[in-house]
Amino acid sequence: MVAKARRIIVECKDVGILKAKHVAATLKKYRYPYYADRYDIFIPRRTSVPSETREYAQGRNVKIRRVRF
Repeated sequence: MVAKARRIIVECKDVGILKAKHVAATLKKYRYPYYADRYDIFIPRRTSVPSETREYAQGRNVKIRRVRF
C-alpha cells in the first residue's frame, strides 16, 4: 500500500506585527497547482500576533510557529 504524500507550505515572516493580510498573502500565493494540506508560517520571538490574526489562521488551516532567533 502506498502512503499519500503530504503537501506542506512553509513560509517565514520577519515582521513586527503579524497581521491577517500576511496570512492571506501566503494563502493566495500558494494556490494552484499546489493545493497544500497545511500551511506553516514561522515567525521570530519578537513578532507579536493579535488574537484576530490567530483566529483567522486557525479557520484556514494555517499554523503559526515561533522560532528562537
